[in-house]
Amino acid sequence: MTWSIQLTVWALPTLLAVLLALRDAGYLWPRRRESGALALAVLATVTGVWSLLHLAGMVGTSREVPWILLRGEFILSAGAVVAWAWFALTFSRKAKSLRRPAMVLVYAATAWTVFLSLRAESFPALAGSLGPSPAEDPATPLYGPGGWYWVHGITGMVVVVTTGWVVLRHLHRRGGGTVAKVSVSAAVAGVAVATLTGLVDAADGAVSYVRDPGPFVFATGTAIVVWGLLRRRLRDIGPVARTLVMLELRDPIVVLDGRGRIVDLNRAAEDALGLKVYGDVPLRLGTLWAQSRSEPGRSEIIALPGGDASDDSAHRSFEVTVTPLDDRGAPGRSALLLRDVTEREEMARELRAATTALLEANHELERLANTDSLTGLANRRHFMDALQQELDRTSRYQRPLTLLLLDLDHFKKVNDTHGHPAGDEVLREAARAILSVCREVDTGARLGGEEMAILLPETDAEGALTVAERLRKKIWQTQHRSPAGASFRITTSIGVATTEKGGTTAETLLQRADEALYEAKEGGRNQVVTAS
Repeated sequence: MTWSIQLTVWALPTLLAVLLALRDAGYLWPRRRESGALALAVLATVTGVWSLLHLAGMVGTSREVPWILLRGEFILSAGAVVAWAWFALTFSRKAKSLRRPAMVLVYAATAWTVFLSLRAESFPALAGSLGPSPAEDPATPLYGPGGWYWVHGITGMVVVVTTGWVVLRHLHRRGGGTVAKVSVSAAVAGVAVATLTGLVDAADGAVSYVRDPGPFVFATGTAIVVWGLLRRRLRDIGPVARTLVMLELRDPIVVLDGRGRIVDLNRAAEDALGLKVYGDVPLRLGTLWAQSRSEPGRSEIIALPGGDASDDSAHRSFEVTVTPLDDRGAPGRSALLLRDVTEREEMARELRAATTALLEANHELERLANTDSLTGLANRRHFMDALQQELDRTSRYQRPLTLLLLDLDHFKKVNDTHGHPAGDEVLREAARAILSVCREVDTGARLGGEEMAILLPETDAEGALTVAERLRKKIWQTQHRSPAGASFRITTSIGVATTEKGGTTAETLLQRADEALYEAKEGGRNQVVTAS
């Protein structure tokens, strides 16, 4: 097979289509994150390759070359239809429609077109063998349409027209300008006319390869749509202020008029919050707007329901900033920018909860480290720390401090007679008695075994003696019962020591209280003795 180039006037539109498609693809790719831009970039790329194949078939002098390239062109034309539908539904905020049964049928038809085109034996279902040209136009090759050619052409036209209508309706609802609507209408009309022209030719039994306007129409239609919708920036939010807010801003933006009604919003506000123009304003949002009237620039974090207001779990946290708009045509408007801070707030709550739990754990560890586990009183270490602190304070301010040392009389006999569980309960009851006579500033402690103590700040010997007697009586009056049911009482001996003028050390105070306690024991127990 030999192939040479012969450029004719019919090739110029297709060459222009290649250049337009390359330009549009290069323009769209950096902007692919904008709504519909990625689909348009794919459409421009597909139409560019389609136009390039068609151009190669047109400028070649061999009749076999167009026949080979035609199979690729059918695949690309089917792909162009799918790319257009992708753009139209994405741009119109109906991306979910891409998964509906009607579109699944379109995908199936496209897949079948690809299958027929890839297999030489099945390709005649799309196009018959390339035939000679009529006598009056020997440079124009023809091919006969197969049965699937009609399905392919009609399906593509219906998809383009239907989804184009969806785009026009979306532009009408969003206040799109005349240029935007005309550009889409022109692109759709061009595809429809080109398809109908091909179908009319097919009805006569032959289709002209060279005069097929499909690649040129799709490429120019894409260029018109890119110019009308993107280059002219007609997707900006009209009433908000085109230089301030873009339709595709990910943060919800709501514009309220002077009466607190929603007069405009972006896509994020619709999708994330389920809001509509002149629809209901969430109470928290309306309250914040009302408060901001007297406090411009007010910012606050509030919780708002998501698109499904019936789902309580859909509430999300938004940092809302209210900004008055300088709109001379409609005074009193305010723009509300809502930044979703749900994850940040959840992390902050988790951090606060973790911090609180850590503090509580530390407090509990500190309590356990300073507390006697059996009685709940302070343990010996904590008591000694408290004693030293109170002695330092007493020395600084010359205030009295009294120490009570008490020992449960014949406690070993309780353990031997009634068992250790009964002895433990006696200790707990004694601790409760101690706590009942203690003030908030006092410190009750178990020093070890049955020996306990009370530290009484700001208390002289006379006051301490009163406390000690009250405690002794409480312990004596408490009726105990052993596991076997036996009833018994227990007494206590108490030694009292008060700080002396001139300063007293912890060792000295403990020794004096211990000597008084020993004297109480030797004097017959169940009594209070004050150190001399």
